[in-house]
Amino acid sequence: MEEKLAPTDAGQIAAGLALAEIRQRSFSGRNAHLGRMINCQFCGLRHRENERQCKQTFVVELTPPEGLTHLTARQTYGAAAFYKRRRKPRTRPTKPLTKWQRIIVEAHKRKHAKA
Repeated sequence: MEEKLAPTDAGQIAAGLALAEIRQRSFSGRNAHLGRMINCQFCGLRHRENERQCKQTFVVELTPPEGLTHLTARQTYGAAAFYKRRRKPRTRPTKPLTKWQRIIVEAHKRKHAKA
């Protein structure tokens, strides 16, 4: 006759704790072979750390070559130098009023204009 192996109470508790700890990990923590997601500075895409190996490329010459004088500043210096920057920054010191603020100001002016 073959003996059937039964799990022990200590083994059941240890297995439950291990599963609970694994479930609390992030996706990349549970699947370490995939690696974590990164925002790649070299290719400008979002991909896994282990998926591809992007290499940094350097601009050798900042002046446009002969015959190509119609290059823009973005093409010469790169778009990252101009990302989220205004050409003409705002000069007003405060933000514009919201709609409800305008209503309150107008009501205040009407109230005091009648008196």
